Amino acid sequence: MQPTITDWLQGVGTAAGTFFAAAAAFAAIMLFRHEIKIRRYDEADKDAAQARSVFITFEEVNTANPEPGELIPSREGDKLVASVEIYIRNLSDAVIADVVWKATRTDNPEVILIMRHDFVAPGEKSGRRCTLDPPQLWRLGTHPPDLFRFDLQFTDARGLRWRRVNREQPVREM
Repeated sequence: MQPTITDWLQGVGTAAGTFFAAAAAFAAIMLFRHEIKIRRYDEADKDAAQARSVFITFEEVNTANPEPGELIPSREGDKLVASVEIYIRNLSDAVIADVVWKATRTDNPEVILIMRHDFVAPGEKSGRRCTLDPPQLWRLGTHPPDLFRFDLQFTDARGLRWRRVNREQPVREM
């Protein structure tokens, strides 16, 4: 028996239905993967919210004018940084614990300050004055935090360990 036109139409309909069902399944899988990716991103952003609110700041920079010939080369407006007050600030609404941070001069890789704190309460700051020996050159137009490299590690209220270098975004440590 020869296939009739209705048999052909039924076969084409079945093939088209199979194709569109496969396309819909593929689209659903891709949408599901995209949704998982977005949820993971949102969760990571939520995890980092407290970590983004913890900073190392300067309270005071004590300077001295260089003597002629003391700096080579010296420009008008350049200063020598004799001491700085460096603090960790917890601007989040929860405590941070097991805080370790260090400051390193950019002109000399020597670590000038290492601080450890059991905790820093919400809205609080903790730190101290640090005398620079020898004083550090502060060129006119340089932002004071650019004179140092800061490395901060702490545990947030959710128990997640974070590391922040300078003003970069915090990175979760595993």
